[in-house]
Amino acid sequence: VGGADVTSCHEYDLDEKSPEGWGNSIYSWLDGQGNYTNTVKMIDDLKYHEVLGKTGSKTLFVADDAAFERFYKNNPWGAKSYSDLTMPQKKMLLFGNMLGNSIQLNSLSTIQGNPLKEGQAMRRFSELSEWDTVPILRPQDMPVNKYWQRHIDAGKNMVCLEDGTSVPMLLFLEAQLSNNRITNDDYNFLFNHKTDRKAGDASVNGIDVVEDNIRCANGFIHRTAEVVSPLNNMAELIAGKPQVSMFNHLLERFCAPDPDSKDLAKTERYNYLYNAHVDTVYTKRFFNDKKGAAVTETPDGRGVPARLPFDPEWNSYYSASNKSANEGSAAEQRDMAVMMVPSNKAMEEYWNGVGKPLSENYGSWDDVPDDVIIKLLSVNMLPSFTSSVPSKFEGILNDANDPMGVEIADVDSVWMACNGAVYLTNRVFSPTAYNR
Repeated sequence: VGGADVTSCHEYDLDEKSPEGWGNSIYSWLDGQGNYTNTVKMIDDLKYHEVLGKTGSKTLFVADDAAFERFYKNNPWGAKSYSDLTMPQKKMLLFGNMLGNSIQLNSLSTIQGNPLKEGQAMRRFSELSEWDTVPILRPQDMPVNKYWQRHIDAGKNMVCLEDGTSVPMLLFLEAQLSNNRITNDDYNFLFNHKTDRKAGDASVNGIDVVEDNIRCANGFIHRTAEVVSPLNNMAELIAGKPQVSMFNHLLERFCAPDPDSKDLAKTERYNYLYNAHVDTVYTKRFFNDKKGAAVTETPDGRGVPARLPFDPEWNSYYSASNKSANEGSAAEQRDMAVMMVPSNKAMEEYWNGVGKPLSENYGSWDDVPDDVIIKLLSVNMLPSFTSSVPSKFEGILNDANDPMGVEIADVDSVWMACNGAVYLTNRVFSPTAYNR
């Protein structure tokens, strides 16, 4: 990674005054270079010039105009030029690459506190709020289960937050990787061998940082090789992949639209921000037992006996079994989850092969009871990403605490999410509970 003027400090509070000799503001530096016009226009359009043009305390990952030209040739939104970007997309590209403090690159893996926890952070929560991009679900886009059916039947669109927390970015830095014994081969596997990581390399959401610690009066700029887009959470990522639609259909049995019915805070905020008049804002939640985010009842207050080990929709997922009150966001920064998701082909082969007792007993996947199918889903939901990279596959255990037998050849590709990694598998890992 290239280096600009590096200092020995970790995080800086620049809200009150700018250190001498730190040069222009972030906005002025970008505007003065002449080859960051896409980012400068975004800042202007989002009326963020005052923040990035004066004293403040920010860290910004930016791509130059040449990277944006490549982005416009191939991006998930189909935007062919800057003028094609919507306001929510601009917010994703600017705020999703911004941190609310001034942090030099190598210190991004340090969790603040007393003492400092160096080399432990792999996620940092960006300035992208859940309110910046609020999905409007059409009936045909809603999960198909009994909790959503009345909304589908009503035929009306629904304002539905994907998660009630901000969106983290994934940061892979030398200290964090070394501290968690994640090898360069592991890293290359996670990014489908499209990378060739070397010692000292750094990336954000899988995109290399090519120039770091550009020091400005109100923070740091880190330049990335390509445009960095925010990552979906695991649930939304899986839902958007047609090749795993069978697994997703089973997974979405266990989600429901949670209405903002207690104090209407979300509904009031949405109506204020978007000058709207909706009756209810919902949040998509999965029934789960995870401490800190457990959902054990249906929207109408009935208990749910079959629950997942965690909510794949939850951006703020943390792997620890519990989080102490004084730990703050440290647990969320340290780790995330893994889901092993079989392809439709693998699901069909399993149904007619190893899983034939299921097909003989129930006839179709839809007829397998919740308390039975939850065992299959749960065994493929791994609590710790840092413990589930290829060099540690031997340590992955099943529901009987025996080695699961995961091999590198079992994983066709990896999709990275903001709260975990999704391993697309060519086989179904079956729970031992099915053998009893």
